[in-house]
Amino acid sequence: MGDDYSYLVDKFWMVAEVLADNQLRLVTRRGKSRVISADDPLLHKAGWWQRFRNRGRFPAPEVLQPSQPEVHTA
Repeated sequence: MGDDYSYLVDKFWMVAEVLADNQLRLVTRRGKSRVISADDPLLHKAGWWQRFRNRGRFPAPEVLQPSQPEVHTA
């Protein structure tokens, strides 16, 4: 008993880059990245109250830099 449970965690993503083919690259405050369609029905702008109340959960500006290709040297 009590072994089955579930919960929902709100994650705040910010648009880091607009890609080709109507795609967006989103990032979290810790740098996790995901590419989604710009017309995703779950995507919406945070209101002023969400931004104020959860201001510590939004990504810092340095996390929003466009992805750079990794360069490997031998």
